[in-house]
Amino acid sequence: MSISKQLITMLVVAIVGLFAVFSIGISKMEVVFKDANQCNVNSLPAILVMSDVQQSFYKMRVATWQHLFNKDKVQLAKIEEQFKEFRKEFETNLKRYEPLLTDDKDRGLYEMEKKLYDQYKVFLDQLLIISGENRKEDALAFIAPNTPMINELIKTIDDHMAFNQFEADRDAKEAIN
Repeated sequence: MSISKQLITMLVVAIVGLFAVFSIGISKMEVVFKDANQCNVNSLPAILVMSDVQQSFYKMRVATWQHLFNKDKVQLAKIEEQFKEFRKEFETNLKRYEPLLTDDKDRGLYEMEKKLYDQYKVFLDQLLIISGENRKEDALAFIAPNTPMINELIKTIDDHMAFNQFEADRDAKEAIN
């Protein structure tokens, strides 16, 4: 084989090698971008919305306790108005989460939250009626049998937040690898 053919062969091999390295690099960059961007596109917004869900839920709970420990009719009416705002805020935030659902586990947690919240609404409506009638001891006694349902709702919301944090961590680790 002549020197010119050897040089052309080496040049072709070098060009093919450069093209292969370039192609692999581009495909890896796309994978890293997709994994890293998943956090921005879904995980972070999901965490922020779940944080809003938690905050509005806790606001409802605080307003409920304020209602239970207040006897003034004017104050009770103000607390009830505030409670309605917190309730609407919670429902809006929960609904905002629906487009961010990613998989069956995420959907299962979301559906469980909705189911438990429906039970919680019925409980709260009855509790506020009893409390509004200034039957405070009856209201406090009404809470005890409903505590497991309340705790399950709290745990489900917390689990959902933890799920989203896990997803964000997983996506970050995949982007690194």
